[in-house]
Order: sequence, then structure tokens, then C-alpha cells
Amino acid sequence: QVRFGPVFLGNVPLDYKMQQEEREKAGFLGCIRDLQVNTKEVFIMDEAIRGRNVKNCKELICQVQLCQNGGTCVRFSGRDDHGLYSFVAYSAIPNMSTSYEFNLKFKIDKKPSAFKDNLMMFTGQRGEGLGGDDFLALGVRRGRIIYKFNLGSGVATIISGPLNLSLGVHVVQFGRLHRNGWLKVDDQKNKTGTSRGPLVGLNVFGPLYVGGYGEYIPELLPPGSRFSNGFQAFSISDALFNSSRASWMKFSPFGARHETHLQMQFRPLAPDGILFYMAQYLSAHSGDFFCLSLARGHLQLRYNLGDTTVVLQSPKRVDIRGKVWHLVHAGIKGKEGYLLVDDTNVTRSSSTRMAALDTTSELYVGGVSPLSAVSPDAVEDEPTGFTGCIREAILNEQELQLTETGAVAGVNVGDCDGTACGYTVCSNKGSCHLKGIRQFSCACPKPWTGPTCAVPLYCARNLCQNGAPCVQNISTASYTCTCPLGWQGKYCEKRASFSIPKFIGQSYIKYTDPQYATRNLKLTKISLNFTTSENDGLIVWMGTAESADQDYLAVGLHHGNLKVATNLGERISVPLIHTNITLCCNTWHSATVIQDRTLIKVYMDEKVVLFEDVDPYERYVALNYGGVCYIGGFELNRDVTRVTSGLFTQGFVGKIKDVVFFEDATNIQDLQNSEGYNIYEGDS
Repeated sequence: QVRFGPVFLGNVPLDYKMQQEEREKAGFLGCIRDLQVNTKEVFIMDEAIRGRNVKNCKELICQVQLCQNGGTCVRFSGRDDHGLYSFVAYSAIPNMSTSYEFNLKFKIDKKPSAFKDNLMMFTGQRGEGLGGDDFLALGVRRGRIIYKFNLGSGVATIISGPLNLSLGVHVVQFGRLHRNGWLKVDDQKNKTGTSRGPLVGLNVFGPLYVGGYGEYIPELLPPGSRFSNGFQAFSISDALFNSSRASWMKFSPFGARHETHLQMQFRPLAPDGILFYMAQYLSAHSGDFFCLSLARGHLQLRYNLGDTTVVLQSPKRVDIRGKVWHLVHAGIKGKEGYLLVDDTNVTRSSSTRMAALDTTSELYVGGVSPLSAVSPDAVEDEPTGFTGCIREAILNEQELQLTETGAVAGVNVGDCDGTACGYTVCSNKGSCHLKGIRQFSCACPKPWTGPTCAVPLYCARNLCQNGAPCVQNISTASYTCTCPLGWQGKYCEKRASFSIPKFIGQSYIKYTDPQYATRNLKLTKISLNFTTSENDGLIVWMGTAESADQDYLAVGLHHGNLKVATNLGERISVPLIHTNITLCCNTWHSATVIQDRTLIKVYMDEKVVLFEDVDPYERYVALNYGGVCYIGGFELNRDVTRVTSGLFTQGFVGKIKDVVFFEDATNIQDLQNSEGYNIYEGDS
């Protein structure tokens, strides 16, 4: 068999040199043995349906405890001289939709490239737009095991601690039950993660690849599953983009309809280029879009809400010599756009009839792939990628991790200074100090400690048990333990069993409705009993609460009065408040809220107290709450005021019981099996 490669006259193109240098980077280099799928042992050579460049491990690397029962230890060599992956493939694994569990042992090659960006296992649907995005993938990246899966509504990522390279053979166990995944590596603690969205089944019908994958083009794999040579071979701390090499990073879609706020820090080396882009469609006919770019050294914000393009431009040119980090705030609130560059502010109200930004595409930073997918109205001239460094990108208070593990995908992104130090390497304003080029240490200000200043000083030697997070109290130089559901006590050492949960203001229960798929979302009902000693607090929030634009039905207290708010799609309803009774003083009250299309009916102590049609035009009539209901508050790192856009100001303090959804015949019985923290016994 003869393979023909390209013939070059004169200089060899840089991209081809890079491919030659990084060929071993994406496939696994080393030996894999004792592979089990759902407790069934897989003989790597005997049961494969196809493969490439796989050898028996006769070297010392696999001579320790060779595989039992006739199994063969095999060696994978990354990519060969023609850029083809070493791999073996097996027939599709049955019965993986609901759950699966994998067990395997491996030993990594001593080559440095074996630890950088290497795929160990993959099964899933192929490609963007070629049948879906479901997949599971396992790999090695920067000396850690990376386990990812996507059930169709978002990628879940679980990352192990650094591998102990002194171990001869590493042991990995990983699996999934519905949306919940786990990863156990060697003697490290078990790591868990949850996929986003309502989908709970993994739909894959293709082969199981081990050691690499058969497709020559990584882009045919679903976003998030690519262990490819797109990224540089080190830890990206401050991302470096180059328009001549078509650099870009891509992140999962993000809903930002009525308010879009983007903050970035960048250091340009060219006068033109796209810093950030998202659109309704990735095509020249994009529909709505939001684009931040450089044009002849001026920063431009261009956006279109559906009928006309609005352009805001900074009056001053930015420094393009790579010597200055510029800070930009850009966004839209209602119909008004704003652009703040360093100390210069530009605002403009548009005459558009539209007031919402509808974008469904992925978010692109530093460029777009392909550039032909950029709307001609989004840039002043021909679209081009950004050249320079970007060290911060925050969209609606959610930071985009500009690293090789944080992005869904990316191509030809390097590190700004080629060292391990960067803007966010040391947390909490810690200062980064290099130890050579690849190593660093952080000098931490009080009250922070740890390798990256991420550990609260007063929690460094905490006694919290049963997975309870430690929260430090700076004013008293002490800490408290935040008990997970089912535990209580100073150190969360005592089991808690309750029929009535008690909330303390920093508490929450996150209940997932198992019947969501069959609910009539045009007719929603929730009823409960509560008692409180506070005048304010969130009682219930039906909805995923991932952004202010998502549907919700909320019930809570405002200045001692009952407050009900809903969003069926356009945030057009005004919160309803019943002012005739003050709900305080530890007295039990009953509340029932019914949403019948756009009619909201509220019962208080079995009397109708509110009745309102929130949208007589019935533009939206269903409550798409995603099967999620928060009771008493939100996760510990989420502020109630911010998540609810000011509707409520704090978590609930008191007791809640007899929670009933829709027309269910009984109360919710399994609150104790839900996710939650700081819930105490309220039965007495």
C-alpha cells in the first residue's frame, strides 16, 4: 500500500509543519488492558471490528500483571506519519441509554506528548448537523483524566486530579445514571457531574473507539468530544489568537434575550478582527446577531434585533502594539445599546420595533468558523479573526473559561506569553510567580490559601463531614459547614430525617419533576403550607433559573405580603402582590397558585386573593419550567436577588410542608432524595 502526501516547492507551509509536530498529540500513547463495559470484559484485540496501528505491548510498559483470562495488553501509538490515529473499534454497546459503567487499566507512554491532549475512548453521534450531538468521551489532558458526555442538551465535564506518575498502572472507573455522571481514578476521590437540560438518555449507535478514533477529521465529531491538535500543547492561561491561522474558540449557546452584558479584556496586535460573535443562525442570513470587533483600530459593537443593524463605535483607537490591556463593557438593555472602552462611553437608543435578541448559535471568541457564516452587517469590511491576546470574557455574569478544557472547541489558540502564569491562574487577587516556564506558584492574600489561592484560609483544616462545603467567616476568623440534604450538626455529622423541612435563609431544595414530560404545561398548579418569621423570602421558583429570560412561576414574600410572578416567554407580566394580610409571626398559612394559560389565580388560606390575566393577547400560554423546582432558595453560590432580577431579595426562613404539583393526588414524597443544602428538621 502506497500513500501519497503533498509535495511542496519552496517553503513548507506553517500549518503543515504544525501538523507534523503534533501528530502524536490527539490519540492515546500507551497501553490499555482489563477493559470492562457494564461488567462485561472486552478483549481488546479479539472482539474489535476494525482498527489501526495497534500492537501487542511487549515492552516493560505492560509487563506488570498482564491481562487475565486470555486478554491481551495492547499499545496505542497516537498518530502515525500520515496523521492517522491508532485505534481499535467495537460494535455499538447495547443498553447504554439510561446508564453504563466502564472499568479499565492503562499505562501512559513516557513521551511528554502522551499527557497533553489524548483521546482514550469515544462513542457517539457524528458531526455537527449530521444526526445529533450525543456522545461520551474519555481522554488525558494536561496530565488529568477528562470524562465528558452529552445527552443532547449540553456537555457535562468531569475532571480528575493530576495523575500520580509514580504509579505503574492507573485504574479508571466511570459511568452515568440518567443525567448524573461519575469518575474515579486510582485512589482519588470520586468526582461527579450533571448534564444540563431535561434530556436523560444517551442515544448512540456507532462503534466504541478505544485509543483514538477512525475519522481522519476531528471536526466530524460532536462539539465537546474533540481531543484534537487544535490547541497548543500546554496550559492556556491567557489566550493568543492569530487571524492568519484562523484561530477561534467556541462555547455553548447562551440565552440573553432582553439584556446582554459582555465584559472583555484584550490586547490587540492588529487593527481589525472579531472579538466576540453570536447569532440566530450561523450564515450570511443570520437573523439577529451580536458582534464586538475591531475596525481600523476602533472598537465596534454591532447588533440586530430583527429589523435594523445598530452600530456603536469608540471615538479613540486602541493600542495595537500589544502593550496595553484594554477593558470593554458592551451590551444591550431593551432597545438601548452601550459601549464602554476603558474610560470612554458610547450609548445609543435604536428606533427598532424589536426589544429582544434571539440567538441560538454557539458563542465565538477570537474568530468564527467559518468566517463566511458571519453576517455582512456584523462587520465593517470583510470578516476576519482577531490577532492578539484575550484574558477575560464574561457574558451576563457567566465567565467563559478561555482554556483548552473550558471551550467546547477551538483551533490554533496559543498562550499569550508562553508561560504557565496568566490573569486568572491565581484566584482572589493572588500573584503568580514562575518556576521555569511550565511551573508556577501563587502568593495568596489573606484570607486565602492553597496552590491557586482558591481555598478559604479558615477552611484549610475544616472538620466538615459527608461532603459538606466549608464557608469561612472573615469577621470572626472561623467557618461554618454547609450540610447537604440528609445531614445536620456543627460538622454535618448527624443524619437528618424530616417530613417538614426547615430553611434558614441560605438553604434550598432542588426538586426534579419525574413527570415533566407528560405534564400539561398550559395548566400549572402548585400548593403548599408555610410559616415564617421574616418579611421577605423566596418560597418556590418553578423553572431552571439559568437566565432571567427563561420561563418561571415564582411565589415568595415581599415586605410581609405574598408575591407571585411569572414569565411565559417575554417577561411581559407585572408581579402580583396581595397586600391585605401580613404573613409573619410563625403562623401557618396555605397558598395555591394556578396558571391557566395566561390567567393567574391565587388562593391564600383557601380564599381567592388574586386573579389576573397577565397577557390577554395570549402570545405565550405554556410554562416551560424544565421540570425543575427550587424550594426556599438557590444553590449556595447563586444570589437570590441576582437570579430573580430583583423580584426577591433573600432565601426563605421558616418551614414548608405539603407541597403538591399540578393535580397530583399526594404531596411530593421524595424531597429528602433531592439536591439541597442547609435543610434542618422542622417537625417539632
